[in-house]
Amino acid sequence: LFRSAIAVSGSPLNAWGFLDMSEAIARSFSIGNAMGIETTNASLLLEKLYNASADHITLAATFLSTPSVPFLTPTIENSEIAVNPIITECTVKKFRTGHFNHVPIIIGFVNVETLSFVGLDIMSRIELIDGTLAAVQNFSELLETQEIQYLQKIRNKTEGIINLPNSDLYQILNISSDILFNYGIDRTERFLAAGNTAPVYYYRNSFDYSQSLHKLWGINLNGTSHADDIAHIFWVPNKNQSLDPLSDIGIQRGKIVRMWTNFAKY
Repeated sequence: LFRSAIAVSGSPLNAWGFLDMSEAIARSFSIGNAMGIETTNASLLLEKLYNASADHITLAATFLSTPSVPFLTPTIENSEIAVNPIITECTVKKFRTGHFNHVPIIIGFVNVETLSFVGLDIMSRIELIDGTLAAVQNFSELLETQEIQYLQKIRNKTEGIINLPNSDLYQILNISSDILFNYGIDRTERFLAAGNTAPVYYYRNSFDYSQSLHKLWGINLNGTSHADDIAHIFWVPNKNQSLDPLSDIGIQRGKIVRMWTNFAKY
């Protein structure tokens, strides 16, 4: 089971993929509040969470998540306090020192990761822009780039976000995909390729078709979105996906499944 690894559309180096301890603690209390646990005492919160059901915690975290940013995110645990901690070291340090499992790995992403987020509704579009700007707020050299200044200009014109031409939507998509997904994924691939003694395989999925999941959700933009590739791997029976092996999605599904299974087997 653990002889190799496949990572798709995400990395611990993504801006949304990791939290510092202070933010992790703050989010824990927010989850508690969403569950009706009104306390500022960490020990009491922990006791209540231990006794809560997984469903209750998951629903609270989902309620607090935005379309582009998950709420429950890993953090470095204090090994002097935590019992059997899972993460005790910075991911970048692990990559640089080679302190990770050296196994063959496939890393993949799709060509327009944030496509679904920009078209779900106006709030999703605003949250996508805000999340992208928040990810670069501590990097002064990025704040001066044309791309970030463009997002700031769009964001400051709330009424202008509603009826944007496709050219602007694709500009938002390309910038947000690069910052929120592609940059972290590409850095991970580079770190692994430099320090891994096992093979590292890297792919970009740009397959699009008339019945892609984002188009079935009413987002009529071309490209391959985050989660579109679920239907490239598994048959999704309630989403009008063909089982014909010679159909466009049938051929694509065969390619992806064959790539993954051959990788797992050999």
